Amino acid sequence: MEYSYTKDYQKSAKAYEQAIELDRENYELHYKLMKSYNSGKAFNKADSIFSIVKKAFMNGKLPKDEMEFKAVSIAQFEWNGQIATIRKSLVDAKEVLDITYKVFLQNKQGDKVERRFVVEKTFQLEKDGAKYLLCEQDKKTGSHITYPYGWTVDNIPVDDLERVIKSILDGGMKQAASSNLNK
Repeated sequence: MEYSYTKDYQKSAKAYEQAIELDRENYELHYKLMKSYNSGKAFNKADSIFSIVKKAFMNGKLPKDEMEFKAVSIAQFEWNGQIATIRKSLVDAKEVLDITYKVFLQNKQGDKVERRFVVEKTFQLEKDGAKYLLCEQDKKTGSHITYPYGWTVDNIPVDDLERVIKSILDGGMKQAASSNLNK
């Protein structure tokens, strides 16, 4: 209730911390704690919980869905009455086009994914150049869209990812390139 209705993320985090003390193997609680921390701008705390979850993944202890999807929900935000969920990969990106983050924007009814953004590993052309680029997988056309925005760090700041996606959704950033291998 604290997370969804009152938006008191500190109280929400405290409740999930207490619940985890009672059941350390319930990783659903860990995901909700990460979301509370990220919403409350306690990013370092969220990252430390992600490290615990990633270790559990490496040891095969997460629920079946997360073991198969190899990603967990770490944050969510609202845009124009729609919910966007940020999922982070539990597998380190090694190859070009490996996806490290996925962001799913639901429709207003909350029953379908309207848009899907991804952060992909790219060729690092310059020493200080981007290692990861923001892209979109267009569900309607099958196109792969690349935006003129990237990151040089492996652990992308969640608030920056949220900010840039909101900018795209608001029309403040246009695509840099698009390709469609299906056509």
